Amino acid sequence: MRPALTEANHSSVLDLCLSADAQHAQHVSQQLENIYLYTYGLDFLVDDQKQTALHILASKLDFDQWDAILNGFVYLDAVDANNQTALLIAVQCSNICAIRYLIDNGANPTIEDDHGVNTIKLAIQNNYIEGLLEILKSFTAKQYISNNAIRIGQVCIDSRSLKAFEIIITHLLPGAINSVDDQNYSLVHHVVLANLPDYLRVLVENKAEINGKITVDKAEKTPIELAQYVGVAEILFAKGAVYNKKLVTPAIQELIQKSSQWQQTGRTFAPCDVHKYVLDGNINALRAFRGKVDIIDTFGETPLMYAIRNPTDPAIIDELLAKQANPNLKEENMRMNAFQLAAKLGRDDVLRKLTSRVDPDFNIHDNNNSSLVLLSIMGGNPGCLAAFLEKRPELIADTLEIYKSLLEVEDSAKAAQMIDLLVKAGFQFKLPTKSGKTILREALDRRSFKLAESLVRAGALKLFEDEAASYLIDVVVEEMNIADTFIEFGANPDITHLGRPLIHDTANHKYDKTRKDLLKGHDNLKASRDVNGNLFIHRACMFNNVYSIEDAVKEFGNNVNEPNNNGDTPIHFLMHQPSPDFEKNLRFLADQKVNLFAVNKKGHNIFHVLAEHNNEVTAKFMLTSGIITDEVITKLLNQRDVESKTPLEIASKKTDTSVAKLYSTKSQLPIFNQPVTMQTLSAHIESGYSLNVYNTAGYPLITYAMLQYPKDNQGTIELVKKILENNADPSIPDLCDNEEYRGPLMPLHHAMLLLSVELTSILIDAGANFIVDPVIHCVAEDTKNEEIMALVKLPERRASAIQEIFETQNNAMHIIGAIIEKAKKSKELGNNPKIDSYLSECKLMYRLLTMFVQRIDHIFKGLKPSSEIGNFLVYFADAFLPLLGMAAEYDIAISEMRSIPALEGFLRQTSYGTLSIDDALIVPTQQFTRYPDLIKAVIKVTPKDHSDTVGLQKSLIKYSYIGRTSNERKLIAESQKELRLVQLMTNINENMTEFTLDDILFFKGQFELKEFNPPSGPFSPQRAVVANHSAEWGLKTVTNQYGQLNVSCFNTFGRSMDSFLKKGKIAIFLFRNATLFGIQKTADKFKLKFSCRSSEVLWDFGKEYGLDSVMIYTPFGSMMLKCAPQKGTPANFERNRWRSDVDKISAIDEADEFSPFGLEIVYASWVGDDSKCVHSHLFHVTCENKTVAKEKILKKIEECGSRVKRKSNQLGEPLPLINYDFQTLKRNEGQETQIIADIMSY
Repeated sequence: MRPALTEANHSSVLDLCLSADAQHAQHVSQQLENIYLYTYGLDFLVDDQKQTALHILASKLDFDQWDAILNGFVYLDAVDANNQTALLIAVQCSNICAIRYLIDNGANPTIEDDHGVNTIKLAIQNNYIEGLLEILKSFTAKQYISNNAIRIGQVCIDSRSLKAFEIIITHLLPGAINSVDDQNYSLVHHVVLANLPDYLRVLVENKAEINGKITVDKAEKTPIELAQYVGVAEILFAKGAVYNKKLVTPAIQELIQKSSQWQQTGRTFAPCDVHKYVLDGNINALRAFRGKVDIIDTFGETPLMYAIRNPTDPAIIDELLAKQANPNLKEENMRMNAFQLAAKLGRDDVLRKLTSRVDPDFNIHDNNNSSLVLLSIMGGNPGCLAAFLEKRPELIADTLEIYKSLLEVEDSAKAAQMIDLLVKAGFQFKLPTKSGKTILREALDRRSFKLAESLVRAGALKLFEDEAASYLIDVVVEEMNIADTFIEFGANPDITHLGRPLIHDTANHKYDKTRKDLLKGHDNLKASRDVNGNLFIHRACMFNNVYSIEDAVKEFGNNVNEPNNNGDTPIHFLMHQPSPDFEKNLRFLADQKVNLFAVNKKGHNIFHVLAEHNNEVTAKFMLTSGIITDEVITKLLNQRDVESKTPLEIASKKTDTSVAKLYSTKSQLPIFNQPVTMQTLSAHIESGYSLNVYNTAGYPLITYAMLQYPKDNQGTIELVKKILENNADPSIPDLCDNEEYRGPLMPLHHAMLLLSVELTSILIDAGANFIVDPVIHCVAEDTKNEEIMALVKLPERRASAIQEIFETQNNAMHIIGAIIEKAKKSKELGNNPKIDSYLSECKLMYRLLTMFVQRIDHIFKGLKPSSEIGNFLVYFADAFLPLLGMAAEYDIAISEMRSIPALEGFLRQTSYGTLSIDDALIVPTQQFTRYPDLIKAVIKVTPKDHSDTVGLQKSLIKYSYIGRTSNERKLIAESQKELRLVQLMTNINENMTEFTLDDILFFKGQFELKEFNPPSGPFSPQRAVVANHSAEWGLKTVTNQYGQLNVSCFNTFGRSMDSFLKKGKIAIFLFRNATLFGIQKTADKFKLKFSCRSSEVLWDFGKEYGLDSVMIYTPFGSMMLKCAPQKGTPANFERNRWRSDVDKISAIDEADEFSPFGLEIVYASWVGDDSKCVHSHLFHVTCENKTVAKEKILKKIEECGSRVKRKSNQLGEPLPLINYDFQTLKRNEGQETQIIADIMSY
């Protein structure tokens, strides 16, 4: 591991993160990048409580620079000593900013701590609604609550959080609301039995099934029949719930009686006649109605509220009011009244009508305790607010909520109107908001400019006079374009900010509006200077801002040659950073007679400044554009500063010598003026100059020295060694093209062309890059030098193998990114859980690949023969584990997409390059199976004594597991899809039972049973010693002792098994872990007769059995079977298919050959030579690899006296009929995070 890992510890990284405020975020991000590019991530830097910086930052409410640090963390779901994730801590601390970033970056909200609590449960228990809403933006969270709907619903009920329950129910995936538990109870049943009408109302309003039956006391009952409480039963009754008319419960009986008394009671369980008249818009029937119209239905709505919610004939509302409908009416089961509903819906036309007839009662609040004024603000209609404010309500008690509501109004223009109305009504904005800020500060922070303007016009600057300057500074610095309003109402523009006049902060503005606003009546600002003596033009040139530079000259009258306190003129500042507008600005200054030869107090001219700021882009333009003559350029490059340094000498002392490289085309350092000697080289180094410099001919110093090799072999070798010892780049390219190879060469090329094995070897050892053009081995072959060719062959092949990993993952990253981007823009996708599930995993895959590519790119760009990637690959492996089901998710998603005609156009769109989205969608799933081959390619060309060997081997184990598991999960999903078409049945205790297998189905088919032979020899039915028997399956276990081996098999007995073995046809299902023997009753029904491990069935596909038959050996005997395929399939084709799939089961991946713990646990199954049936035994073998384990087991079996039947192969070699089921393959290598610890401790 690299040294930087030991230099960066938990506390220093945490301190660095905590210093990441908005002003320093970029700097901190760069510092963290310098750490994690070398250490691969910050995930395993933990304190004594196993907390990462992420855990601690999640508790810091004032920390908001998450973008600056999240790239450093590959594993967002790491747990501390209490099994708490950073996301869980963020929820504990109500840190909404942390929750938002963590969820958006794919943090898993379902991980439970030591108490079984996850973030979803915790947010519910704490009634943390804002956090819960943010968490549920995660598709993983939606899947979790949908798969656990009843359990999560119960958490809401136990926590008495109706609001959380509403949110959970509205976020369930389709169908999940009707999930049932193991007793067949749905959420509706649970809330009915718990007498919770409010919760039931939520379920009913979200279309939950209300007639699901459960068995109680041996009788089937619907929810309404379970209801003991009338308040619960009436909700179901109102929705037409089904019940047994012959066995009516007391609650239902009471409802039936009351349902006809709505005129007397004012309550109805379903819409009464008046409600129906309103819904139908039947004004004539309503006019003819005589009686009370304030009838409240089960859901707390009156006919007047129906009319407000469902706009119909305006005369309906007039008629209801004429019939004394009371818009203030709010009884116990009503969430709000008619006034409140109209305000919330923004129906100002209705409110005007209501308030003209009835005065609103401002003391009545809705069920969320919101006043009429608040509801009108939430409704976003200034007209509604105006209608209430005319009635002069008391506002002071609602101050904080009014603030909150105003800030949340989406249309800032309407919010501004509301402020004007509130001010006219006498509302004061003096009090701070809940966060302790002023309302004006909150508006500015949220960039709600019109709202801020309205507050200023309402006198906010006078209210907050002490902060007026800071408000104006923010308005100017952030270019909010509302400075004129602030100045009009008293803000003073003649102030300073960070040591400079505020007007200087407009130098980088896109528009000149704010600048003009500040200058009105303040001409003195034109000549204002900052603490360093800079005029406005200096800062304008620093930003290369075209309009600001022109304004500085034309409007401000600034002199283009005016120096500041340090002697810097505007043109010095123009050289600070590259800009696409540089040429335009330079020409403008030239027209103003700018002095190109101006020097500051350090004696620096413009080329000195370019070197100091390492401004390569501008330096290249200045040297090549022709705007400045060669004569002027030469004069400036040769000019020395007060320390007698030329621009080239300053540039040559930079770590990045890109500017020095450019200057070298015009001038060179003294070391190039004569042949390099050890003395001149030492002087060059001692002067602090870089060794990655060039002469005017375009040769870097190392190459210039190497070209002396023909005259002084040994002297040159010593020079090159010293240059490399002082951190020269061994892969620095020439600036000039080589005629023969038509491109620039590198030191390694020159060394080979000089036929110097020594120089070639030195450069390889120093880490010369092999991913270059011209190709290394081509140049080596041209030398005809066998020694040189041998030196470069393996390093180049290794570099190419690593390049393949980088390029495939980089390409995959771009493809997945394009898919996500196109999906975001697609309106046709909508909300489809089958598609969303896959896209959610694509998003996580994209995040991981982005970080993967960023880090491997860092390795690749500095690639040397000694470079390591094994530990890097190991670091990332566990991060991919949550995505192992992607292949199965892809199959579901692509099938769904292709079945929807509206998505045809979306699938045809181009994703990345020329790849269509249809073709691109499979790319994420292909990565897992590609990793092992990519890693093997690197291992193949990595010397065994290379420091990367162990890391690569570990990574191969991990990625082989990932690839294998990913593929297996896909195959299992496909198998389950196929098995859904077949009923797998068996007899258990004489009862027919259906069963399933969560396993990979390789093949299934039917055979004609030509011959069956039971076990023979000592295991024959006549001679065997019966150990036990199973009447259920018709099998007797028989045993025999061979030395230390207790060997067993089965004998069959009973009518059922005898009948099965005499059938003309039998069916076999070949799974990875089990082989099923039975009868195919119909095309969709299979009856199981016997099952065993697939390794316990040995298949003999010998030619002597014919092209359509096979001999199989089982624990209960041998069978000669003839393939009986479906019509149209040749029997020999079917036989070959069986042979292929049987081979797949026993195949062991090459990467699994090695026994990492020197031990193998093996379940061996072999055909006994004397019994002609299969015996099995579990062996524990100490060995280096699986081949050795097999040899030892076979030897052990035969030493104990159990001879293994052999069968000759095509070459006539006798091969034992034995299967080895390696249990050590079953371990979850993908989660052996101890490997990470190995790396970290290195």
